[in-house]
Amino acid sequence: MRVLLTLIAVPLLATARWRWPLRGRALRVGAASMAGAVCASFLGSAARHVLQNVAAPREWDYLCFWIWGRAAHLGLDPYLPEHLRRVAESLHPSPEFQSEILATGFFYPPPSILLFLPLGFLSPRAGLVAWSAFQAALLIGLVVVLARRVLGDPGKPGLLAALTLCAASFGLQQTFFYAQTNVLVALLLALAWGDRDRDRAGAWVALGAAVKPWVAVLGVWLLVRRRWRSAAVAVLCMLALAGASVAVLGPAAAANWLRSGARPPVPGAVYVEWMNQSLLGTVLRGLRQSGPTAMGVAAYGALALPLAALVLWAGSRCRDTHPAECFSSFVAAGLLLYPGTLSHYSFVLVVPVAALWFRDPLPAVRDRAWAASAVTLLYLLPALRGGAVAFWAFALLGAAALWRARSAWLPSSVPGPP
Repeated sequence: MRVLLTLIAVPLLATARWRWPLRGRALRVGAASMAGAVCASFLGSAARHVLQNVAAPREWDYLCFWIWGRAAHLGLDPYLPEHLRRVAESLHPSPEFQSEILATGFFYPPPSILLFLPLGFLSPRAGLVAWSAFQAALLIGLVVVLARRVLGDPGKPGLLAALTLCAASFGLQQTFFYAQTNVLVALLLALAWGDRDRDRAGAWVALGAAVKPWVAVLGVWLLVRRRWRSAAVAVLCMLALAGASVAVLGPAAAANWLRSGARPPVPGAVYVEWMNQSLLGTVLRGLRQSGPTAMGVAAYGALALPLAALVLWAGSRCRDTHPAECFSSFVAAGLLLYPGTLSHYSFVLVVPVAALWFRDPLPAVRDRAWAASAVTLLYLLPALRGGAVAFWAFALLGAAALWRARSAWLPSSVPGPP
């Protein structure tokens, strides 16, 4: 049913958005009704996930956050598995949880612990209630920022379009099911895009990288755009976050993270699970590897290096003439190249989709048809097989962004469909 709603709602929303000023009441009422149906269906489902989580907190992923935050609150070292086991002892974790979470230590760099630390002051259930309320507030903020800063329309049509873009994403369902952080990441991406010509864009990038490390690729985006002061702000913010995290965890924890090679030993099977939708995970599954073997990593490198080079080269050429395409290509590259990208990360696609296709009207019918097809696929692919093919949505976003900007890096090309 959700896939069917997506197939109907996204093209209709696109048509309404692109032609809203040109048509009358019938189109507005139809678009608003469909948007209302989509929002009621998807947001109602997300609310059910929240209520079920509160009634019986799931191991994945909220309890990971709570255990990490609780360890930090108690003055323990979240990078030491024995300390995490001590915190989780009363929760009776499953064997899988013990092997993938408790046996590896904290997954992220020290600044990330600042997000989870407040949870450690509360019981697991009280923390989940607070976390869910925080997520709901972030979603409201994201809708407002998308409408104002990305779509450039703070009125009712812009808010309706932004809300529908968020609600129709299957990644939003997964985000609330797992109590994940993608809404916060999407909000920071939207702020970075909206402030792309201001120094504080670097602060949003730094905060995003502290939540999900893949966002650090946007630091390269700032450099490619020659936003030197924004890049300096990003570095200063990261240093401030690092200092604050060391004050919370203590220098010994930071030293443990550095000694681990800045990455705790994650079981190799994590990279070949269906939920891993990175380029590395897709290559390993395609080669039928049991983990990141030498052959699999070599194949990943053979694809990743040309991809990174292409995005850098094309981005440097289209940074001024096609800013949305430049931004979107770096978002896609970050999602593809980061080895830990999971299927629910697909929710953040709402930001580049809005920047690429929903800000400006498309006057030509052919342009609208191509754009509606691309947007529909970007929403449909993450919803298929429970998110097991979200990789292709990330790849499609990158390809579409580069294709739209081809006049900048292929001067001989002729204008075509976006």
